[in-house]
Amino acid sequence: MPKDDELARFIESLDSDYTFRCLIIALNTACLPEAALDLGPGQIDVENRLVDLNPEGVRRSPASTAPLCGSPRTSGDGRRRYRR
Repeated sequence: MPKDDELARFIESLDSDYTFRCLIIALNTACLPEAALDLGPGQIDVENRLVDLNPEGVRRSPASTAPLCGSPRTSGDGRRRYRR
């Protein structure tokens, strides 16, 4: 298991926003990589702060939703910030 500073360095080293977003989704929801890659805007319930990890048409399971954590922001200097 990586330490916090090791994970932070790894995340900061990512050169693709797409990879960054998939990793943050996977870390915060403990979902399968395929679920993070397939996630679409229609699966996010901002009002109830839930992420539906199953795409439309897929049978639901008790573990198919996860709470929505703070979302990443980018400051003016290009570094990623997180809303709490």
